[in-house]
Amino acid sequence: MLPKYLDKLLERPRGFDPTTVRVSDRGSIAMTEMNNLSTRKKLFMVGGGNFQDWKRDQFKNVTQNIC
Repeated sequence: MLPKYLDKLLERPRGFDPTTVRVSDRGSIAMTEMNNLSTRKKLFMVGGGNFQDWKRDQFKNVTQNIC
């Protein structure tokens, strides 16, 4: 439900699904996600945990450096 809602609410929302590009190496997946974070203005996350906390902090660091 959330992706459908965000698709209607946001202009051109994007996400990354590594299965669509057949990337299995977790390092490559992480690097791709970090690159995505560096080019985004907003971040929506669902769930929680250490990885999401780290990802949120990285997004904040990147966006503070841009502004």
